[in-house]
Amino acid sequence: MKFISSKDLNKQKWDDLVSENKGKSFSYSYYFDSNSKNWGAFVNEDYTKGIAIAYNKIFGVEIIYPPIFGKYFQFFGVNSTEISELLSRIQSRFKIATFHTVENIEADFKKFKLQEKKFQIRDSSGKINTLSKRMVKKAETNGIEILETPFEEILPIINAELIFKLKNIENGVYEKLEKLLHVLSEKKLLISKGIFENGILVGGLYFCETKTEILYLTGVAEESARTNGGMYLCMNSLIEHSISENKIIDFGGSDIENIRRFYLSLGGIDVNYFAISWDFSPFWFKALRKLSKLFKK
Repeated sequence: MKFISSKDLNKQKWDDLVSENKGKSFSYSYYFDSNSKNWGAFVNEDYTKGIAIAYNKIFGVEIIYPPIFGKYFQFFGVNSTEISELLSRIQSRFKIATFHTVENIEADFKKFKLQEKKFQIRDSSGKINTLSKRMVKKAETNGIEILETPFEEILPIINAELIFKLKNIENGVYEKLEKLLHVLSEKKLLISKGIFENGILVGGLYFCETKTEILYLTGVAEESARTNGGMYLCMNSLIEHSISENKIIDFGGSDIENIRRFYLSLGGIDVNYFAISWDFSPFWFKALRKLSKLFKK
């Protein structure tokens, strides 16, 4: 397998590989194109094995990072031995990384930093708890409605209530989200639900729906609607849809306890994934990064 940058990658063949292996929506080329600074894939000649990776490039140093509206990088068509070989090649090329994967590869990374993280999914066995039922009822009693809404109408509220808070996490978050929503909408993969309070749009949630699952992208509601259960009612409408379509919901998830409890209250269960990090960058680059962080303070 060799590394091919996105501009030279046969994206149709890559997407076929993802589809054949029932890959996540965020592993497709169109998702990487919308959600990454740079990306490419290690693939074999006939595109039957591989992994795609997002990365940034600073002063010529390539840095693997998890895109904000993705979750982890997926290996396709490879066995455990090939995964180990691939990881060695990935480390050789990329000198700095925060590498997310669902593969438990701790044995291969004993001298590197490894952190176990969690996201939440909901399958057909999921049940919302008493608190969630109460909040759904509260929302209905307070005149909150959930309606299919063009994503462009919700974006200003997302920007005001959420994106501003994320700007310290990653630059260009709003632009990435807007581009991703346009692409998903064109491909008929986007669910865009507006939260209305007394007839006024006060929030909304975005989801990506594939043949097998529904991925929660992001969403927010203004304070009054949050207090009155708007987020619960909106999620509940999505849960009803997933049940009718017999699809799993991937909440995107969080290991932040308050958010995690919200997803669990909706019938979600924890799934483990792993964050592996390393830094083999040259001394001069480490020094520059330290100086950059000092100037930002």
